[in-house]
Amino acid sequence: ENISKSYNGKFLFSGVNLTIEAGEKVGFIGPNGAGKTTLLRIIQDLEAPDQGRVRMGYEVYPSFFSQLTTGEDLTGTPFSQIMEATDLDNTEARTILGRFLFSGDDVFKSMSDLSGGERRRLGLIKLMLSKANFLILDEPTNHLDLDSIEVMEDALASYSGTMLIVSHDRSFLHAVVDRYLALVDKSLQSFQTYEDYVEFKQKASEAGPAEASKPKSAASAKREQNKETQRDLKRKQRNLEQVETDIENMEQRKKELLLLLNDFEVQTDYKKSMEYGQELTEIEIKLSGLYEQWEQLQEQLTFDMKE
Repeated sequence: ENISKSYNGKFLFSGVNLTIEAGEKVGFIGPNGAGKTTLLRIIQDLEAPDQGRVRMGYEVYPSFFSQLTTGEDLTGTPFSQIMEATDLDNTEARTILGRFLFSGDDVFKSMSDLSGGERRRLGLIKLMLSKANFLILDEPTNHLDLDSIEVMEDALASYSGTMLIVSHDRSFLHAVVDRYLALVDKSLQSFQTYEDYVEFKQKASEAGPAEASKPKSAASAKREQNKETQRDLKRKQRNLEQVETDIENMEQRKKELLLLLNDFEVQTDYKKSMEYGQELTEIEIKLSGLYEQWEQLQEQLTFDMKE
């Protein structure tokens, strides 16, 4: 209610009001640095707002799952951990583990031998079987292969509790969430679809240039504008094509790294595992920036072509 937060006198957001109903699944989108992580920390009571307050509903039990969540307990096996954490019988435990791609003898692998992705899948199982009924997920698909992402999509789509998910993975959000939130100009906006968010940003960008332009004379200004528009359009198109090429190359390398990190020989080689893991983290950071750049260029081109 009326949440505001600033650093060094500069507001990240101001007067934010948000209500999430029981059972709602909400995607939290927008560029890095807009204040999403800070707002999540305030919601979790890990950071205090400058003003306003956070109230949880009656019998709401929140739990946090982030891109860094890999599970700290390395004792036992996936099967023993599920049995200890829940009241499931043997068959039920193996069934739920199978749904999350732990098949056959995988359920009896030592926790220390599991890959980071496998530990995260197990962590999500334990989270969904826990008392928590409000899941706060920060980039949950990072470092997961495509099969694991699909499993997570299915599990979260059928989850009956409440969720707030920060992610740059649009297809994942589309499969899971009911609506979207975005911090825009220091305020929180709600959108029914991702397309609504893009349209909102387009309209905001249209309003800016209109205020700034001061025509010299109607005819000469129009000619100059047309020439400049065509030059600008070609430049943006070239930039967009370059960004798309960079994204394609990085996505390909990301797939290669995910395969390498799931390879048993790599998992048993600490040095290689660390090197590939570091490269994967760097690529995901770069991809996040490239997707934001692609989105901005796409919006600008769409607007220019309408003119």
